[in-house]
This record gives sequence, C-alpha cells and structure tokens, in this order.
Amino acid sequence: MQVKKIPNLNIYSASIRLNPPPLAGAAVLRYLRSTHDFFGKFLEIHPHSSSSSSREEEEDEGSCRLQHQTEFLQLLALELLVTSRANLTSYLQRLLVGLAGPSSTIQGPFHALEGSRKLLSLLESVCRLEVGTFVPLELHFFDSEKLELLIKQHQYKEGSLVLVNVVNLHKSLQSELNILASSNISVAQRNEINEEIKAILNNTVERNLVRRKISLKRAAFDAWRQVVEVMIVGCSNELVPSRQTLLVELTQAILAKSRDGHPLSTLLSPASGCVVLLIQQLRYTTQIPNSDVTLEGADPLPPGLLQTMTRNLVEAIIQCGGNMQQARAHLYAALLHCLKMSASNDTTDLKLGGAIAQGYQLVDSDSLSVLCSYGDIFIESLCKDASKGHGVTKVLAFSLLSIVLGADTYQNWLKHLKNKGYVKHFIESINSDNQNLMMGLSQDNIKPLFVYEAKLAFLSQIAQTEVGAVTLLEAGVIPRLCELTILHQLPVTSDLYKQHLLIQPVFTLLTSLLISLGNRHVLANRQASQFVCMHSELITTIVKNDTGITKEDYMDLQIVTSLLAWLRAHNLEEEEDAVNIQLQSTSTQLQRHLINLLHSLQLPGKCTSNDTDPEVQTLKLQIITNVVSYCVSAMGKSQVIHALFSPEI
Repeated sequence: MQVKKIPNLNIYSASIRLNPPPLAGAAVLRYLRSTHDFFGKFLEIHPHSSSSSSREEEEDEGSCRLQHQTEFLQLLALELLVTSRANLTSYLQRLLVGLAGPSSTIQGPFHALEGSRKLLSLLESVCRLEVGTFVPLELHFFDSEKLELLIKQHQYKEGSLVLVNVVNLHKSLQSELNILASSNISVAQRNEINEEIKAILNNTVERNLVRRKISLKRAAFDAWRQVVEVMIVGCSNELVPSRQTLLVELTQAILAKSRDGHPLSTLLSPASGCVVLLIQQLRYTTQIPNSDVTLEGADPLPPGLLQTMTRNLVEAIIQCGGNMQQARAHLYAALLHCLKMSASNDTTDLKLGGAIAQGYQLVDSDSLSVLCSYGDIFIESLCKDASKGHGVTKVLAFSLLSIVLGADTYQNWLKHLKNKGYVKHFIESINSDNQNLMMGLSQDNIKPLFVYEAKLAFLSQIAQTEVGAVTLLEAGVIPRLCELTILHQLPVTSDLYKQHLLIQPVFTLLTSLLISLGNRHVLANRQASQFVCMHSELITTIVKNDTGITKEDYMDLQIVTSLLAWLRAHNLEEEEDAVNIQLQSTSTQLQRHLINLLHSLQLPGKCTSNDTDPEVQTLKLQIITNVVSYCVSAMGKSQVIHALFSPEI
C-alpha cells in the first residue's frame, strides 16, 4: 500500500507564525505553492483520522490536528482568493475540484453521503470536537456568589479568549483558609475545606479547557466558512463543479448540525451567517440577481427541496433564543431568500401594499403551507422580534409577517394578532417611531427609517382586506398617522431620498385602507380628510414639485394625487362640520397646483431625461388620471361650474 507523504509541518508552522493568514504576503503564498505542491498535497491528507488508543490522547490529538486544519484553511482561503484574482485557472480549478468535486459515494444529486465531499468531511472534523459543558459545584464552606466574584477578579485575556489564572486563584483561596485556621477550626474541617478548594481549582481548570475548546471550534468553523465564501463568491462559477448541488448539500449539512444538541448549536450565529450566503447564492443559480427572471438552462431544484429547506429554517428560528438577535436576523434573511425562490415569476396580480414584501404574495402554496403548519409558535416568534428585536431583526420580522398574513385567506392569524394585542401595540408604537426618526435624521442614522418603512408596509398588508382595514381603523391607525410630526419637517429636509422613504409608506397605507373600506365609510373618509388637513404643508410641497427631477418625485406625486382624488370623490360635503370646512379650504389651495400638474406634465418644454423610462411614463399617466378624476369630482359636486382649464391646454 502506498503511503502519502505528509508535507513538512515544521516549515508550514514557521511560515504561519512569521506571516499569519491576515498578513500573509504573496511571497509566502508563492513559496508554499511552489514547494512540493504544498496546498494540493496538504488538502489530500485532510482531515486526518485519529490513531490514538485512549480517549484522552484522542482528544488531545484531535485538538492539535484541528488547530493545524484551522491554520491551513485560513491560508487556503487566501490562496484561493489570490489565485482567482491572478487568473491561475488550471491550478485554481484543481484546488476547487479537490474541495468540492463529486465522488463515487454520492447517491443522487441532492442526497450525498456525509463525507462524500472534502468540504463536508472538513466540516465533520470541526463538529467532531467535543466541547463539553461546565457543571457548577455544590459548595458547603464557600459562598457561590462571592466565589464567582473572586474568580472574575483573577480573569485575564489571551487574545479574545477570557481565562482564569488558576495559580492566583489558588493563592487567594489559600489565604482565605489561613484566615479560617486562626479561628481554631478542627483538623477535620480544615481537610474538608482543602478538598473543596481542590474541587474549585479542578473545576476552574475544566472551565478554562471548555473555553479553549469553544474558541478552537469557533476558529475552526470560521476558517472553514472563509474557504466556502471565497469558493462561492470569489471564484468563477464555471470553476466550481456541480455548484448548485454543492450549495444545497452545504446548506442542509449546516442546518442539520445547528439544531439543539447537535455539534454546531453553540456556533449558531456564524453558522446562520454562512447559511444566508449559501441560500442567496443558490437563489442566484436559478434567478438573475435583483429580478424575477429565471436563467435559461438553469437546473430546477427538485420538488420538495425548497419545502424541506423552509421547514429546517423555521425550526431553527423557533429553537434560536431571543437573545441571539444576529442569528435570528440571519435566519430570517435566509428564509426570505428561500421563499423568493419559490415565488411565481408572474407578478401581474400583485396587490397594492408593502414595499418590503413586494414580490412574495405569489409564494408557492407548498412553502406557505409549511409556514402555516407551525401555527401560533412561529407567529409569536415573529411578533416578539417585531416588537422587541433589534433594528435589522425588526425589519425582517415585519417582512415575514407581511408574507404570512398575505397567505392567510381565512384571517385566522390576523385574529390571533388582534386578540393578543399585537396590532394595537404596533399602531401605538408609531409615536415612538416618530421620536426615533427625529433623532435618526438629525444624527444621519437610517435604521429607524427602515423599521418605520417595514412596519407601515406590514400594516398596509393588513389593510388590503376589509377585515384587516376595519381592524386597523378600530385600533386608531389614522389618528396615529396624523401625529407624525416628522412629516412636518420634510419640506426642510435636504435628503430627498429619505423624504421619499418617509412619504411613500404612510400614503400607501392610507390609500390601501380607504380602498378596502369602500366609498361609504364615513369615519375612514373623515379621519383621512383630517390627515390631509394636518399635513397640508407637506402635500402642497409635493404637489408644487412639478418638475419631476427623479422617479421618486413622480412616485410621491402619484400616491398623493391618488389619495386626494379619492377623498374629493367620496367626501361628504353636505356635512358642514369643522373638518369638512377645513378640508374645503385646503382643497381650494391645492386645486390650482393640481391643475398646473396637467400643464407641466404634458408640455414638451417640461420633459426631463427620465421621460424615456417606461416606469416614469406610466407614473405620469397615473398622475394625470388622478388629477383629471379630481377635477371631474370637483365639477360634478359643485352647484356652480367654474372653468378649470385655460385655453392653452
């Protein structure tokens, strides 16, 4: 039998210590590459199998080999990136085939046996390291809380690792014993205290060992993740063999090993980040990025695979603790990508609603049934993150809630959210969003803006049905929107894109609400009219901006004129109350600006460079339609007909 020659570890270790991976230069990589084909041969012998007889020797040898593997993979990730940029195609492809090439043990395209790929074998070697758990001691002579404070006093840092100085701890405990000895304790008690001190020191040594193993396991997985990310993102797609199959296998392997009680459960945050990248790249194997167009010739995913991945992601979200916000955000993002892959390409029937969940309304029914099968547990998890989560987690939770409620044809989950008080809570929190937006805009912090946009998009999704619109109206959504003082500051805000992100969600929500309730709902029309009066300065500023500098300007004009046309057609002018009188005064001021829009949008001299954009042309036609509808309503309800158009038009 031919024995493979192991590369010289001494030279390798010296190179690593003189030039650690973050600082490794081209000369070091070139030397390792040209010396006995270092990377290729070292890759062949990894991962190593243990040859130790006892369990302790096996653990020590496993930790040592995993440390070598970690250093090697860190350097290999750099090597892949450097050779990819240098276009060393032949050499790079040989390394990639060694990492991801299929073997004869694979059974079916998406059912590879564990270890059938080198990458999966390397991941398995990371998972094989048993970290162990720290078991607290039952103490009789020492107070547990005071002992923990004493241990913290003797902690020190070794890089990013926090350890306890056992020698100094021993001295402190011994001095405590000497103090007790002066109080004439018996010899038996002194021996018992000594035994307890030994137990404390042994326990502290075990604690240090557990922390070292956790750190080693985290570093080993991070090195493996670096190799995967460079392969998937940094190297050409054509060089990675069976790329789509590889992405699926890696995703399934990480999700399976990240469940409670499994090897990667303690590394859920970095593992979930890797899952996001893999599923995102998997989506790009079947769709063009930032579009819903399917690539020609792309291999479709097997039936049921997306449902299996969706189920695994939902279970990971449910098992993930609420304090692991980064991991939850990663899993939410991965689930959104997974649902997007199952969405139909026909987006002609998309309803008016949330911008965040746009394109997910036609998600595959099987994938939605998977979400529905988890019932209140999954919804409660989303609602808690939408209420108390961090910024990014909130945005993603609201997006998923929009998708789930959009699929709930029987409104069961909406009733659950209403009965639990979540709908009322989300609406009442608009006031706090207003304060956060005021502070965020002054400090150039856009996180509150994204949370605000996602929340109103979720409420717009609820407002798309009559039952949901009534629920929002009863919860007082329009009065809360009237209290958005941040909208009063928009005319003096310099960032036009931020203005657009603030304007669109609130007017979209109002329009969705009014359309769902119909034209005879007096309370909704009255409150919406009050909103127009409260924010008349903002509306006037938008309508007067008739130059159409950007597409966002036209979008703002379209949604505002749509709301004004609706209110003009359905307001009850026969009721002479304060709100209606104020609305008539505001309408008189806006009418001249609305008519000027017809003049500015149709004259050739007012055309801009954006006129060639089909979306801009569509928006302009919609604006003209809204203004004409407003004018027709104004003439139809007036006892005295005034001339609305000048001869030049």
